Amino acid sequence: MIGDVISNRYELLEKISSSPIFDSYLARDKFRTAEVCIRFVNEPFSSQTGFIQALAAVTERAALLDHPNIARVYGMGDYQGRPYLICEALKGSSLVERIRRIAPFSPPVACEIGIGICDALDYAASRGMPHGDLCADHVLTNLEGHVAVIDFGLWESYGKSSSAGAMVLPRMAPYLAPEVIQGQNPDPCSDVYALGVILFELLTGSLPFSGPSPGAILEKHATLPPPSTRTLNPAVPSFLDHVASKAMAKNPDERYQSAKELKTDLESLKDALRFGKQLQWQGGAAETATTPAAAAEQSQPRRARRPRVEDDVPAWLRNTVYVLGGMALALVLGWIALNLTKKKEIELPNLVGLTVAEARQKAKAVGVNLVVDSEQYNEKFPQPDTIVSTDPGPRTHVRAGTEVRATRSLGSVYLNVPDLRGVPLDEAKRRLQAAGFRLSDKIKEEPSSTIQPGMVIETSPGRGQRVSRNAAISIVVSQTSGKEGAANSQDPDEMPNTWTLRFRVKDSDDFVSVRVEMTDEADDDRVIFEEPRAGGDYVELPDIEGTGRRATFRIYFDDRLAQTRRLEGNRRDENQ
Repeated sequence: MIGDVISNRYELLEKISSSPIFDSYLARDKFRTAEVCIRFVNEPFSSQTGFIQALAAVTERAALLDHPNIARVYGMGDYQGRPYLICEALKGSSLVERIRRIAPFSPPVACEIGIGICDALDYAASRGMPHGDLCADHVLTNLEGHVAVIDFGLWESYGKSSSAGAMVLPRMAPYLAPEVIQGQNPDPCSDVYALGVILFELLTGSLPFSGPSPGAILEKHATLPPPSTRTLNPAVPSFLDHVASKAMAKNPDERYQSAKELKTDLESLKDALRFGKQLQWQGGAAETATTPAAAAEQSQPRRARRPRVEDDVPAWLRNTVYVLGGMALALVLGWIALNLTKKKEIELPNLVGLTVAEARQKAKAVGVNLVVDSEQYNEKFPQPDTIVSTDPGPRTHVRAGTEVRATRSLGSVYLNVPDLRGVPLDEAKRRLQAAGFRLSDKIKEEPSSTIQPGMVIETSPGRGQRVSRNAAISIVVSQTSGKEGAANSQDPDEMPNTWTLRFRVKDSDDFVSVRVEMTDEADDDRVIFEEPRAGGDYVELPDIEGTGRRATFRIYFDDRLAQTRRLEGNRRDENQ
């Protein structure tokens, strides 16, 4: 679809992302000479009339939201029978990606992001539109720290599809408030709960509740108290820990009643951190300060929560929650019933480094099947028949009876060159083959006062050096009679030389394992450089010694061949 112009206006430039419900593209709006985001509805949802009608109604309301912290929605269209949304194109990445790369964030940065989300939620709530599906995936940030929230109200359309609710529940489950799990419609107070979860992620890099399935996560949200951020990150100020805990309070009446209340405490803490002051949570034994939100809470009567009206509950959420666990009792019973039909879940032991026989015995003991389906030479595991890696990896939770695929070692990548001094040429060739090498076609003869004619004087690489398997080993033999002066006539391809190699390590956030192998005109294969380097580093290897005019260099990043270069040597005579 790249390059298509839809509605004679939007030229599709590139695909940005894909999800079960939407495929998103960056497009150029030819009328406004600006970039927009086109989100095509995927099958089967694009063919579900009820879903599309509900989506159109939500889009019409969302288009009225005009706030710097909310991604604009311009409207809907249809291209070749496929409905699409037209939205603001925002530069930056989703908050879930930044959390994965950077978290835990510093308290000031976490407060700043939380305040931006609060502003978006407060503005939308004042116009009668709670988000309903707030999560880290639906918050975008850029390098300047700007925050934009997307997908306000889209949850309302899920109930008009028989499968959309189940599709999105794995993403929603880590952020759903207990009252929503129990069947109440999302509202501004449940959005505060989701924001509390996001604050927890920002400060710790982890979700407060996790589990093997959405049902298990929902059960924890419905029954367990929120954990403290300080248990995972002691650097979190006590006041901020209390703010996150209050935002995630199980009882909605004990929670911040609006994003505006939460914002007040976040701003108080941000200012205190800026000026080096300390805030203590209202109600503690060493109480020295009262937060603005707490004071306002004390001066105003608690407003009553509206009773749950069963007819207001969206069918998709009620049905999906019932299937996966629903309200607390139904959740537990459903989860138990589901697990009764499944095989026992186990943690896969570490089989790496064991022999194949040992690994099979250990795998059988825990109830999984080990299948060796690949093999490789491996320097880290030089002992043949050793397990190099498994898929799934160690400590992964799998079901009993799972087939675990493994790679075994064929032995070391490198071998030691044998000592062939004083050995006849035929015997030297046999020993090289037995050791895993081959004899180079270039055999030199040199006079020797200590080695009998026809016997090996030396090898290149020399004895004891570690060289790649099947490398060609050059041999110098003692000169036989009548060959005087032969040692003085050297072919340029047999003369010593040096090379300089320069290259840049591939871009990576982590260290990259770098290895360089070299083959010169003497068919001398060897490793000349092997060490971890930071992604993007510049590497220069001067004065690399070898034989001949040219040499081939193979550059590996993380054991994958990245570049092959054939270079002229530094020393050149007039004939080169």
